[in-house]
Amino acid sequence: MSADIVTVGDAARLFERPEHQVRRVVDQLWPEAKRVGRARVIPRANLVELAAAIERRFGRRSEVAK
Repeated sequence: MSADIVTVGDAARLFERPEHQVRRVVDQLWPEAKRVGRARVIPRANLVELAAAIERRFGRRSEVAK
């Protein structure tokens, strides 16, 4: 896989979030997200936008852990 993209699963591990949360936000932000096989992929350049959208929708990671 290219260093310029990450899968939804990779992003979930990076953000320490359940994969289904990340997938929901990806589907909302980019309904036509590219796929490699069955995996949705996200350009690394979009990770900051994705992290912010996850926080808006599900709260900060530290708030979730409480």
